Amino acid sequence: DENLPNTGIGVERERILSSMFIKSPNYGSRCSTVVLIDHQNRVQLTERVYDLTSFEHTTRDFNFQLEKSSLD
Repeated sequence: DENLPNTGIGVERERILSSMFIKSPNYGSRCSTVVLIDHQNRVQLTERVYDLTSFEHTTRDFNFQLEKSSLD
C-alpha cells in the first residue's frame, strides 16, 4: 500500500487499478494485445478480448507481411 499513488480515489480503488490486468465488477481491462515481428517483416498479432460481465475471453490471431515503405 505504501507504493500506491495518492490520487484521491482511496486506497481500495488504487489497489484495483495498480494491476497490469484490471478485473473488477464495474471496471477492467478490455483487451490484451501481443505484436511479434520477425526479421523477414512477418507480423503475428494476437488479441485477447475480455467480457467483463462473465470474465471470459475470445482470442483473435492476425498474420500478415509488412511491405517495404517508399519512405525507406
